[in-house]
Amino acid sequence: MIQPHVADIQTEGNVRSCNNDCLITKETEGNEENPFNFKPQVIHLHKDHGLFEDGDVQRHMYLKMAPPCLTPVLLYSVSDFACHISGCTATFKTLQEYEHHYNSLHRHVCCTCRRSLPTARLLDIHIQEWHDSLFAVLAQKQDMYQCLVEGCGLKFRTIKDRKDHLINIHKYPPDFRFDKVKKDKSKSVVICAPETSVSTAPDPSEPSRPRYSYR
Repeated sequence: MIQPHVADIQTEGNVRSCNNDCLITKETEGNEENPFNFKPQVIHLHKDHGLFEDGDVQRHMYLKMAPPCLTPVLLYSVSDFACHISGCTATFKTLQEYEHHYNSLHRHVCCTCRRSLPTARLLDIHIQEWHDSLFAVLAQKQDMYQCLVEGCGLKFRTIKDRKDHLINIHKYPPDFRFDKVKKDKSKSVVICAPETSVSTAPDPSEPSRPRYSYR
């Protein structure tokens, strides 16, 4: 069995040695530089350096598998092609020109009056206001004329109110080509009525006159 005074001596020796080692370690850490502190330096490598070998191989394989590009001679030698819509005589040199023409004039067309609109929303508004009989009935009781700007959900009682809204709020130019006002069908029928539509039946109040025929 170890004597108490011997155990104390051994314990004190261990504590002292540990403290000394810890102090030495801390001093050493303070003197050494941080390994993560570095200064960037520019290193110039030759194009044939081994660091670029993998990239050169990948580039070679990509160019080998990529489709060949069209030469400028082939691009400019393409003949003009016409629009496939019946009655349209427009011709184009590139596909981009044809797509722009089709989206502007042939994509949103009214099947009733053949009018072309730039967007599907404007086409729906045109069909409702010009070719829907129920729209005319509802427009007499509530606001039905929608704003032409995408995202504006306001409706107006008349076309003039909508035009003023577009000019004042959405800054449309005053000379913008808005939809023309509809003509009154009843007046147009009276004005354009042919003379042959007048009845030629004899008035029953007048006495009938004898008719003679000569041969």
